[in-house]
Amino acid sequence: MKKLIYLFKKFLYFNASLLVMFTFLNSCKTSMELTKGLSTEPTPNKIKKSNKKETIISKEQIYYLHKKIKTTYFYIGEKDVCKSGVIDNGSSAWTKNWIKAYGGIDYPNKRKGLIPADFIPKENPFYFALPYNDVTNHGHKSEIDQIDILKKWKKEANLKNSKDFISYCKNKWIKIIYKNKVCYAQWEDVGPFETDDASYVFGTSRPKNKKNGGAGLDISPACFDYLGMKDNDYTDWQFVDFANVPDGPWLEYITISNPRW
Repeated sequence: MKKLIYLFKKFLYFNASLLVMFTFLNSCKTSMELTKGLSTEPTPNKIKKSNKKETIISKEQIYYLHKKIKTTYFYIGEKDVCKSGVIDNGSSAWTKNWIKAYGGIDYPNKRKGLIPADFIPKENPFYFALPYNDVTNHGHKSEIDQIDILKKWKKEANLKNSKDFISYCKNKWIKIIYKNKVCYAQWEDVGPFETDDASYVFGTSRPKNKKNGGAGLDISPACFDYLGMKDNDYTDWQFVDFANVPDGPWLEYITISNPRW
């Protein structure tokens, strides 16, 4: 009888051990499946990258791609005499002392890579000029409220509640396409030659300027060098929101200054 009781207890203990082992193994399996499931989910960086790509597609659709635009180069501090008169880029349409604001003259033949050789720029060496100015001596042009892009930029500027006078165009970004290369730059001056060509800059018209081969875009030495341009040539360009500007040398020195006369 004692032997039967002993065997019965041993049987119960064996089954209890099996139950504990089965529970443990099942728990491990569930944990592994959960871990496997989590590892297949996008990481936060991947999610962010995916969302940014979708944002780029949706936002760039509102900006027109200007194709085959005669593109010339200019630089801060440039002073020369040409057929149209004296070129003096010591000041810009929005900055009285542009040389001081930038940190010096942006000589195209004195470079250290993509920046000036003699100083570190205080503002973005990737800059450009387009033939439109949104401000006059009396303030902003009234047509701003009739141009969709400017209305958008005005709304964004008003959200910042800046106490300074703001140009809705200054510091805005474009991407410039030349052959198989692309660079990004900020709007820091007005030209070439024209100052009120809204139908071209914000619309689908060709530049109304006929000088210098009908030039419609001026770019800085940094843009010129990065794109591999050797002389005035044709490029494509398009406005782009800052949120969609990719990493590159154009983000090392970002211009944030408002107009200073």
